[in-house]
Amino acid sequence: MVTGVTIGRWALVGSGAVVTRDVPEHAVVVGNPARVIGYVSAGGVRCASQAEARALSEEEGSAAE
Repeated sequence: MVTGVTIGRWALVGSGAVVTRDVPEHAVVVGNPARVIGYVSAGGVRCASQAEARALSEEEGSAAE
């Protein structure tokens, strides 16, 4: 664990990844050092951008209600 590093909501960190910087919301990171390779919605759907992941997450949330 590194003090001062934040992992954003719904982010996925690959096994063995070395996180040295903040990880944005919805990001998928892997490697040493960890690098963003994509984005994912709250429901686990792979997205092309962080904006798409946020929008899809909102849709998924409203569908569950």
